[in-house]
Amino acid sequence: MLKLKYLLLFFIASAFANVHKYYVSVTEINIIESSGTIQISSRLFIDDLELALQNIYANESISLSNADSEKVQNMIKTYVITHFKIDVNKEQIDLNYLGREYEDDVIYIYMEAEGLDEISSIKIYNSILFDTYQEQEHIIKTKTEKKSKSFILNKSKSFKVLNI
Repeated sequence: MLKLKYLLLFFIASAFANVHKYYVSVTEINIIESSGTIQISSRLFIDDLELALQNIYANESISLSNADSEKVQNMIKTYVITHFKIDVNKEQIDLNYLGREYEDDVIYIYMEAEGLDEISSIKIYNSILFDTYQEQEHIIKTKTEKKSKSFILNKSKSFKVLNI
């Protein structure tokens, strides 16, 4: 009877050993045409971003629990600005990195662009964490003054063009 319990325990443990972890982020983009402003907030898992930064800065000891340090903040900013881009009317715009917040195991990253003239189209490019996880997906939620749209970006489709 004891052998049967151990055998059953072994099969249960084996079944869960191959559980697939999902790699997903969520980005919300508010496009305010009347003021020429784009507001962006992205939610990423802290451990995923930490691993991406460790892969890039291999000679550095990186812990996002010490993210108040200017050095770590610059690493986060550089990584995000490099991997997240927006084109408005077929021209790449500069995004202002506003900062970050933590909630449990999630980091919220905030960016914006201001002073944009008439916004007729927007191209959203997001390759954050693609260098770390092949399976990474980004749920993108866009909202304008007239409509909302959601879509998913992944390594094989890292951008989307929307007509506003």
